[in-house]
Amino acid sequence: VAHGYFERVSAGIGTAIEAFSHELKKGNLVKASEVLARSESYAKTNADYAGFQGHLAQRQGDGASASQHYRKALAISPQDGRWWFGLGEALTSTGDKANATLAYQRALSSGNLPPTLADLATQRSSQ
Repeated sequence: VAHGYFERVSAGIGTAIEAFSHELKKGNLVKASEVLARSESYAKTNADYAGFQGHLAQRQGDGASASQHYRKALAISPQDGRWWFGLGEALTSTGDKANATLAYQRALSSGNLPPTLADLATQRSSQ
């Protein structure tokens, strides 16, 4: 592996995630999707990248695809509560309430869920 390769890949992923977040905040789902598509080849092992793909799919109304992306993120980073929460949201949107509840509970038990998501996960896991 050439010296500096991992640094360049990390910088590229970071730049892609920043651009994705910027477009998503503007509500431009098409451009957000394009940003992720351009950087997908070197981000296959990045949990944040996979999680953001899940978030985008969920925003586009594709809960099944979102579930797949969140599961990929969780395979890379199984203790990240954000991706468990996202999986819960995706499963809820596809009507899989039982597994969604389990995902929300895993999100809560991760201990690293941001407070606003923890509140939502608490509400949704008890519905």
